[in-house]
Amino acid sequence: MRYLQPGLTLVLVLLAAGLLARRRGAQKWSGMLFGAAAVFLLLWSWMPAAALGVWTLERKYPPDHLPGREAQAIVVLASSFYAPNPPQPRSVPGWGTYLRCRHAAWLYREGWRMPVVASGGRQGDRVMAEIMRDALVAEGVPRESIWLEGESDSTRENATFSAKLLLPQGIRRIVLVTEAYHMRRAERYFREAGFEVEPAPCAYRSAEFDGSWEQWIPNARAITINENTLHEWLALAL
Repeated sequence: MRYLQPGLTLVLVLLAAGLLARRRGAQKWSGMLFGAAAVFLLLWSWMPAAALGVWTLERKYPPDHLPGREAQAIVVLASSFYAPNPPQPRSVPGWGTYLRCRHAAWLYREGWRMPVVASGGRQGDRVMAEIMRDALVAEGVPRESIWLEGESDSTRENATFSAKLLLPQGIRRIVLVTEAYHMRRAERYFREAGFEVEPAPCAYRSAEFDGSWEQWIPNARAITINENTLHEWLALAL
């Protein structure tokens, strides 16, 4: 579930165009292009801008809202994973996947006692749904309550293959679990697939900005948030 980073790609394009303009003697254009690249990169790596941008995706979902209990299943979507390395022989959930599974497990333990569908296809050496099952079990969800959807490779496919699994069994109303920035697009696809969706977002990225002085310094975390935000809005526009 990897994708290109359009923001950083734009910076590289501006820099390349600036170098080309300098070679051709267009010093004014070269300076403007280099300046645009510098300003864009500064904003792209600035946490206040990142928090504001991702808030445009998350604001639809109040953090204190809980899903209704009339649902028939919880569906939790895969995100990242950590590939095997010498002390870790098999892939394990990445931070995003773990946060989603932890939230789904919390809902289950707090009274949403229904099947939990782990949705995610093969990434690297393992199927994401199986990695998620391990995380859900570790967080207290009984193994027998976890259903696997292990074919999907995108958010749209999460919805399509979950529908093939659940709709024939009469399960139409679901609690959908994913990170808050991703919920708007996920909810759209699952509704298009025929589900009644109770959103249950987690890990609000806009809440990461607390105003501390360190967050006013450009950093890599802001770049990641901005890239994800831009990816979501581009996907929603298509």
